Amino acid sequence: MACQKLNAVLLLCTLVVVSHVGRSEAGQNCFCECMKKCIPVGMLSLQECAKECDEACRKLGFDGEPQGGMEFCRKLGS
Repeated sequence: MACQKLNAVLLLCTLVVVSHVGRSEAGQNCFCECMKKCIPVGMLSLQECAKECDEACRKLGFDGEPQGGMEFCRKLGS
């Protein structure tokens, strides 16, 4: 049940990100932005957040987890 609620929250967060940064840019950052929202919530492990964010981004029509996962996101943030 908690996982379903978190999935809905992540999907909504991802929609907010998409609406603010534009579709093409959000496509590159969807997973990373979702992870930024998921990890601080603390309900899921890093691996569970990655799975949920991958699914949420794919549902929105973006690529899922990038090759390299969080390391990709760290490099993107540099």
